[in-house]
Amino acid sequence: MTPEVEQELAHTLLVELLAYQFASPVRWIETQDVILAEKTTERIVEVGPADTLGGMAKRTLASKYEAYDAALSVQRQILCYNKDAKQIYYDVDPIVEEASSPAAPAGPP
Repeated sequence: MTPEVEQELAHTLLVELLAYQFASPVRWIETQDVILAEKTTERIVEVGPADTLGGMAKRTLASKYEAYDAALSVQRQILCYNKDAKQIYYDVDPIVEEASSPAAPAGPP
């Protein structure tokens, strides 16, 4: 097979795969149902340049799962890496041990 034929086949394959990707439905609603209802996830962190999926998840929580969460006393956090870094990373203060005082002399033997 010549390089030109290989390149033409690769181009055709790429176009077909992209067409399939664009035509396939996004299963975001089903994904949210698994994450929010079946797994009862309490903390979701979106890692990306914007809070796009987190915003959609917050709207879904407000419209579909508010009563569900209240009934089960579930507290959820939907965070975005770029906006909520301080809440995502736990800062633990180091434990400072008290300096032990020198031992007192035991006295005369």
